[in-house]
Amino acid sequence: MKRLSIAECPNPYFARPTTFSLNGLWHFAITKDEKFPAEYTKDILVPFAPETPKSGIQQSIEDDDVLHYELVITNAPEEVGGKAAIIHFSAVDQIADVYWNDQHVAHHEGGYIPFSVQIDHLTNGDRIHVVVRDDTDSDVYPRGKQVRKPGTIWYTATSGIWGDVYVEYVEPASLIESIRLIPNLGSKSLKVEYDGKETAAVEIYFQGSLVAKESLKPDTENLIDLSENFHVWSPDSPNLYEVIAKTKGDEIHSVFGFRTVSVFAHNGKKFVGLNGGPIFVNALLDQGYYSPETGMTPPDASTMENELLLVKRFGFNALRKHIKIESLRWYYLCDKLGILVIQDMVNAGEQVSSFRLVVAPFIKLRVNDENHKKMGRANPQSREFFEKFISQTTNLLQPSCSLIAWTLFNEGWGQYDAVRLTGVLRELDSTRLIDSTSGWFDKGVGDFDSHHVYFRRPRLHNDGKRILSLSEYGGFSWPIAEHKTTKKNFGYAIYHDQESLFKAFRKCFLEHVLPLVEHEGLSVAVLTQWSDVEAETNGLITYDRAVTKIPPEQFKPLNDALYEAFDAQFKGKE
Repeated sequence: MKRLSIAECPNPYFARPTTFSLNGLWHFAITKDEKFPAEYTKDILVPFAPETPKSGIQQSIEDDDVLHYELVITNAPEEVGGKAAIIHFSAVDQIADVYWNDQHVAHHEGGYIPFSVQIDHLTNGDRIHVVVRDDTDSDVYPRGKQVRKPGTIWYTATSGIWGDVYVEYVEPASLIESIRLIPNLGSKSLKVEYDGKETAAVEIYFQGSLVAKESLKPDTENLIDLSENFHVWSPDSPNLYEVIAKTKGDEIHSVFGFRTVSVFAHNGKKFVGLNGGPIFVNALLDQGYYSPETGMTPPDASTMENELLLVKRFGFNALRKHIKIESLRWYYLCDKLGILVIQDMVNAGEQVSSFRLVVAPFIKLRVNDENHKKMGRANPQSREFFEKFISQTTNLLQPSCSLIAWTLFNEGWGQYDAVRLTGVLRELDSTRLIDSTSGWFDKGVGDFDSHHVYFRRPRLHNDGKRILSLSEYGGFSWPIAEHKTTKKNFGYAIYHDQESLFKAFRKCFLEHVLPLVEHEGLSVAVLTQWSDVEAETNGLITYDRAVTKIPPEQFKPLNDALYEAFDAQFKGKE
């Protein structure tokens, strides 16, 4: 059991100094029922899914399989004796039941939202048992790109524990149960919603210097004035404040940044507004699959940070996190490094129609998304769970200042009641923009006129009603044989060397996208994509991360040209 420093805690928005990692080797078995196995014949490396080589299992999971995990505590630190423990599971796909010393203590459904359970103690000899079921083909639970038979744009399924497991030792009598930080750029103040057992002392730091100190009372509105030490967050200046809240027996560390997101109007067009001014959101589509060895789970925190730094070296200022929710550390790193995030809701419902996948990019199909049966949403449980999931997702990611927009539905996958659900999402979070229907099946709602254009030159017109967004384009593939995991490859245009690939990018950026910025007020562009994933070989880097296909210093001038053209529209007109 390794003690984690504050810098290592899986949740940087709510980190305790009394945090210990439970990652590592757990006993593991696959059975056909939920009865605890008589013996465990295998070990699995948590937090890697059993489908991955890194887990030590590398086995496909069937819909009637039951996964059993067991951890017997043998190395609990002496100083935690007598304290209660909160066990956190960052991600378990899909249905999980947690037992502590054979006592059932938690039930959770859904593979992307963290959950936790408080128990009386966790010390040597205690046992944690986790029982997991995962039906990837279920129409109820969000699944993203997961399928049982991967190929083209669909990837190997992820089952069981695939996120960090850790424990926090606490004193229940003085527990800080929650802290919600709500920065207000206009008033240069911080509202703190605090729920705890007793009054907490809070200190706020900026770049290591103490800038404010207050007392927090439970269940009251606590307002902290920061006008004397006020710094705005942006991609160019990712200013973050650090917060430390303490009671007699508890301590929480968190971060926040001041920024606003809005619709910025100029010359009859609408743009993404950040802190009251226009910004060109220049993004990569990021599937969130890290390597053939680990799948959706990053090998470590440094891998995440190094990749984000490489994204910046390419000249992009944003990522569209595509139908996956990352660890909270990933969002914190985007806050810290200054990378904007467009966050997709993870799709659910019945499997996507092959006909729609093939035809929709070329023909403007009209659908009635209130017809739940035709949209693959006839199951009321599917709709009920998705709407619960929307609420859970917005609540989970509320602390991130880099997250500026939500994608509600992508290319009609699981789409239903888009008009109504846009209102639901707006009610849950009015601080970010909404792309209601990214790609197609537009219902005229949300903040974006959002288009996916592959195979041809994008010919878009800005009608001035919403923000013009090219929310997917490119898809240029260079399959590198020694760095592929499948015999097949998928891309929207295939190239066979670095020179021809770069020529395609240069033509696309300077002849296709740049005119849209200059003449149509394009405000968002999302290039497909950051990395290869399995058969999909249209990334800037290979799936194994061994090859960067275009040198960042060669690519960056293409992005610089887009920023310059965008900024030129507003010079002298502030």
